[in-house]
Amino acid sequence: MKTSNKLLIIFFTCIPLSLLAYNTLLKQSYQAGNFVSEFYPDINSNYEEKNLPAFKHIVIDGLVKSPNARTEQGQMPTVSIGNASTYPKSESTQNRIGIITQYADVLRTTVKNDTLFVSLFTKAKDAYITTGDKALLQIKATDVTSVSISYAYATITDKPSAADSLKLTVIYNGIYNVNNLYINNLSVYGSGMAQTYIYGNNKIQNFNYSLLAESLLHIDGHPIQHYRAIKVDEKASIEIKDKAANMQKELQ
Repeated sequence: MKTSNKLLIIFFTCIPLSLLAYNTLLKQSYQAGNFVSEFYPDINSNYEEKNLPAFKHIVIDGLVKSPNARTEQGQMPTVSIGNASTYPKSESTQNRIGIITQYADVLRTTVKNDTLFVSLFTKAKDAYITTGDKALLQIKATDVTSVSISYAYATITDKPSAADSLKLTVIYNGIYNVNNLYINNLSVYGSGMAQTYIYGNNKIQNFNYSLLAESLLHIDGHPIQHYRAIKVDEKASIEIKDKAANMQKELQ
């Protein structure tokens, strides 16, 4: 047999052995927690959903838990929270939560009394997260009166409650994006480096807010009729854009 043929046989024999060895090392690395978990939601990805019992409050901890977890600076898991019957359009009014299918194993949920607790866990020592163009999590509910987030970017839309009031609490580096919310009473409590953005496509009658530490409130357009400041620390910031003239008068 020619030497070249012998070399080809050896080469093709080594390929499956190399792949087997690589897969074995990869599995051992994952089980040992040395694997890096990257959360980059694909805009074309599907959601894996599960139904939930009734709850009135939502608490979201977006800091990924792992043997030695950290999040990439400035990046937090994105969450959309809306009405079960209108966002996305659905005939079902069942409370439910969805996560992009490829990350379903990191989701942890518990409903205790009337509160839904949401957290993320991975075996990886490092967890890199980017917001991307699509929410990592979707929560659809019908009777929510308060939402509390930390280390998460949450979009609130379509009034996820039959009640006419909603309280939003955001701490540490959390961000709220309030969109298309029609409600009588909205309260926001921000602390740390928290940020809350309320845009002109909302219709809010009464708005109470507390801004502690270096938290930020951004108002765009004319979404609110009446404002009431509960407490605003010296280092807190309020940004006003376009036609929020009634708030400008109150701040003068």
